Parts: sequence; C-alpha cells; structure tokens
Amino acid sequence: MPEPDPGLLDIADTLAAATTDYNALLRIAAKAVTASLGDAAVLWVLDEEGMVRPAAFHHDDPEARAFMHGVVGGHPHPPAPGGLLEAALHSESPILLASASFEALGSRIDAAYRPYYARFGLSSLLMVPLRARDRAVGILGVCRDEGRPPYDEDDVLFAHRVGAQIALAVDNAQLLTASRDEVRRRRAVEVKLLDMVSTDQLTGLGNRHLLLQDLRARLGAGDRTALLLLDLDGFKDVNEALGHEVGDRVLQAVGRRLLAASATCGAVPTRLGGDEFAIVCDGHVPDDVWKLAEDVASALDPGLVIEGVAIRVTASIGIAFAPEHGRDPVTLLRAADLAMYRAKRLGLGVPAVYTDTMGEDQVKHWTTLTELRHALESDQLVLHYQPLLDLRDGKVRAVEALARWQHPVRGLIAAERFMPIAEQAGLAARISVWALEQAAGQLTRWRRAGHVLQAAVNVPAQLVERPGFTQQALSVLDRHELPPAALQLEITESALFREPAVAALSRCQQAGISVAIDDFGTGYSSLAYLKSLPADTLKLDRGFVLDIDTDPRDADIASLVVDVAHRFGMAVTAEGVETPGALALLSSIGVDIAQGYH
Repeated sequence: MPEPDPGLLDIADTLAAATTDYNALLRIAAKAVTASLGDAAVLWVLDEEGMVRPAAFHHDDPEARAFMHGVVGGHPHPPAPGGLLEAALHSESPILLASASFEALGSRIDAAYRPYYARFGLSSLLMVPLRARDRAVGILGVCRDEGRPPYDEDDVLFAHRVGAQIALAVDNAQLLTASRDEVRRRRAVEVKLLDMVSTDQLTGLGNRHLLLQDLRARLGAGDRTALLLLDLDGFKDVNEALGHEVGDRVLQAVGRRLLAASATCGAVPTRLGGDEFAIVCDGHVPDDVWKLAEDVASALDPGLVIEGVAIRVTASIGIAFAPEHGRDPVTLLRAADLAMYRAKRLGLGVPAVYTDTMGEDQVKHWTTLTELRHALESDQLVLHYQPLLDLRDGKVRAVEALARWQHPVRGLIAAERFMPIAEQAGLAARISVWALEQAAGQLTRWRRAGHVLQAAVNVPAQLVERPGFTQQALSVLDRHELPPAALQLEITESALFREPAVAALSRCQQAGISVAIDDFGTGYSSLAYLKSLPADTLKLDRGFVLDIDTDPRDADIASLVVDVAHRFGMAVTAEGVETPGALALLSSIGVDIAQGYH
C-alpha cells in the first residue's frame, strides 16, 4: 500500500471539522479524493427515504465537469435495482471493478450516468459505501479514465480509510444541519407563539397581555404615563342588528383608525377584548393627551359603510394618569375604566379624566341597580303620559307612556337616569311588560270617561323577539277591552336590523297594532331602508329638533325626512319641541305630530 499522502490526511482532518457548509464539504471531499485516487469522483448522499442524490463531482477536465453539471445537484432518485449504487449501499466494504469498460458494466450503471461513461470511458471503478453509526449515509464513486492503470487492493484499502473520514464528516454535517433546522423551527414557533400571546388576532393590534407588559415597563421606570380606555357606544346593537361578521369588520376598521390617529405621537393602541380598546402614551403634557383623545374621536366620527349600511361609530373615552391615579397596571386600568363609564353615562361624546369621586360613582351605580330591583317588587315605578299634538288639526289623539321612578328618598326619577342601568342589567323587558299593562289600564279608564286615545309604549328588541310576544300584547289589550289600534309600540331604529324583531313587528302590524321608529337619526339606518321597515310612524330625534328654528341645517334634514317618510306612507313625529318657533317651523314643513314641553 502506498504511504498516505500527508496533504490528503490534512484534508481528511479538515473534512471532519468543516461542517459549517454542507455543500462545500462535499465539494472538498470530491476534489480531495480525485487528487489521490483517480480522474473523477462522485459523492452521493442518502436521505431518510432511501433516495440517493448526486451531491458533488470533480474531474480535472473542464469538459467532463460541464458534462456532469446537469446531473450533480439534481433531484434525489432511488438506486436502480441490481445496479452499482444499490450494491454499494448494502456493502460493508468498497466494491472494486478492476476492468470497468462501459460494455462490461452494461445495465449496472444507473441510467443518469451512462452518457458520461459512454462519452469518456473508464478503466476501473471503485464504489465506496459511506457508513457512520452503523448506517449508510452515502456513496463515494471514483474512477480512472481509459489508458490509466486500474485500481489495486492498496487503493481499495486507502479508499476505505478515506471513505470513513468522509462518512464521519458527512454524518456530522447532517446532524448539525438537522440541529440548525430544528433550532430555526423552534425559533419560528416561539416567534409565532409570542405573536399570538401579544397580538389580537382580529385587529392585529396588541392585546391585553401586551398592554400590561407595556404598562409594567413604563411604571417600573417611573415614567409619567397616560392611559386612554375606549369603549364603542352601541356596539352590541351593531352585532345584534347586522351580525357578528359585520361587527368584526367594524372592530378591524376601528383598529386601523386608532393606529393611524395615535401614530403621530408614538402612542400604542391595543384591543383588550370585545369592543374595548386602550392607548398608552406619554403623560407629561396633559393637553397633548387630551388632543390625542380628540383625534381618536375625530378619526371615528366619519362612520363606516359596510355592505351598503351606514354605521355611526363613536366611543366613550376614559383617561387616567400615572402615577397620580395608579402606580401599577391594575390600579391604573381601573381608574381609566371608571373614567370611561363616567363618559358613557354622561353621553356627551366628551372624554372623561379620572377623579377620586368616580369610585363613589360606581358604588352609586350598583346601589341604584339594587334599589331598582326592589322598586320593581314594591310598585315604586309609575307612568306619566305626554300628549302627542296632531299638527294637522291641533287635537291630541295619543300619548306616550313615560316610566318614572318614585324613589322614597330621592323623589321622582326620570327614565333616562335609570333605564340605561335597567338595560345593562336585563330589566328593560320586564319594565316594558309592566308599562304595557299599566298603559292599557289607563286607556280603559279614559275611554270610560269619554276620552278615546292611543298610547305609545317603548319596548326593547329583546322583548319583541320573544316567542309569543304579539299574542302577549293582544292579550293585554283584550283583557282591558281595547282594540289593537289603541297601542303603538316604539322601538329604536337599530333594533329594526334584527330579523326576528322585524318579523315580530310585522306580525304586530298585521294584527292592527301600530309601530313607531323611535329616535330616528341616531342609529344606523338610511332613508332608503325605510321602505322595507314595518313601521307606521317615524319619530325624529330631539337632536334635530331642539335648534331647528335657529339652525337651517336641522330644518333641511327634518324636511328631507318628512318628505321621504310621507312617500312611504309614514307619519312623522318630532320629539323635543320646546319653543313656539320650532312648533311653527315643524308644522310648515309637514311634520304630523309634535311632542315636547311647549
């Protein structure tokens, strides 16, 4: 056996360590083997599925390298049955073909390599199995061109030793590659999990986890911080009226607008869940924080149009500052939450900043709810009746039944002060059923006294949608010997996007009960949508009426509503008529009925 070439041993050592570049390792191995054993060398690697891939080739002749270029680096393929590749994979030692003419090898050469052997010929061939950890990892093939002496046993032994070095290097490289792939996979999973933990999947904004993380970092560093908490107004009505898919699209649009509105000052918007959002920003300049709140409100103000429906989007905004309102995230969040509910109860569309008395307000809220439950059990609710003036002849033919709470300590409480609490607590339907019964009884007493009137009673969508509601209303009227026309049901316009409510009101209409759309202009409907609504009367919201004799725009809006409503066969009632000028103007534009304290 010839003495080992010291240069080859150096390269073998390099191969054992050179695992940072797998493909470079294979090219080095092919070149090193060619330098000592032959004119050409090919390295095949074996994958987990038993496929072989020609991974590296070397020949000193550029023409031969160019010829094999299209083969090496190609797709893995199974070794041909009975061929040399298959034989080498199952062998423990090199396979020597001392006389390896193309004609002698015949079909034992895999089809992909036959053109090379046919073109360049060979005098002898060595197929060396590459084995590591008792398994095949590849094959080394070396050959000598025609005219060169064939390989002998010493060459076989040398090739076996070199193959062991290459196999070890290939195995190490494969292990390292697999390890790196696993690390990358795990890192990708970790990044995705972190994103899922910190990101709201619907809007793409940060979520509560990210908000708390941000607040802890800011408060821990002693930074003066402002927290804005936003809750969309009436979002429950959007979900119930238009469906959760539309509701999700509203939330996504709100998220985009919050992101745009807060970008200029470096604030961080997040979605806490449901229709609640938060924005964290620097709190050193309160005026800047207030301007951010106004910018957010302005960003939401244009509203949205989704599937042809115009949706008005507003939010109640509460603001709290650290450290004065809280030195930890939980306390600061609670302060902003109380401020937000204060803004929602005021209903003025103006942000509210936390004050120490807001905790007391929350206590008052729960106290009021507890007392309201007791009021329902102890007959503290009463009905007051507001006349509805027919502007066509100046007569009163109907009244609206208005719930009042005769509180034993606080005196008479108007509906707008306790009905929002009742709605939140699920008591609104119960109060409306009581009001139907009381109004029917009063109508009967008036009729016996010679006054034939109709009573309008406010009903929530949740009550109207109950199975059997139409029959329930008719039974109340029948029990008090009243015709169906004696009752008018008032329901907010947003409820009329709920299909069950529309179907129930249609049944009420067919039975002879009148239906009115209350507070028109504050919800989501368009004038064109009126033609499909089961309604007899449109009640123009007081927001368009209070200044109608001084604001030409309100007069123009009212005139347009009157014209369209009349075209669809509906009467128009104006709410909030307080002055002689308003009454005269409303009459001149064709409003049918006036309601108010004038």
